[in-house]
Amino acid sequence: MSEMPERQVAPTAVSGRGVVETFTITRHQFLPDMPVPVCAAVIELDEQPALHVWSNVVNCPLESIHIGMKVRVTFEQNADVWVPLFEPA
Repeated sequence: MSEMPERQVAPTAVSGRGVVETFTITRHQFLPDMPVPVCAAVIELDEQPALHVWSNVVNCPLESIHIGMKVRVTFEQNADVWVPLFEPA
C-alpha cells in the first residue's frame, strides 16, 4: 500500500463571501427559546469550491433565499461566543 502524500495545512483568512449551495426552512420549534421559522443553509465559500459551511441565512425575507444567492458573513454574539451567520451580499 502506498503512503499518502504529506499535506501542508494551515489556517488562512477568507473574505466571508460565498453562495447558498442548498438550504431548508425549519418551521418546527425544537427548543423553547428557538425562533422559527429559520433558514439553515450550506454556504460554499468563494475562496475554495467545495469548501462548505453550515449556517443560517438572516436579515432577509425567507422567501427571497435561493440556491446561488450571494451572501456575506455577519456575526451574532451568544454569551461569550460570536456565531457566524450569513446575509445577502
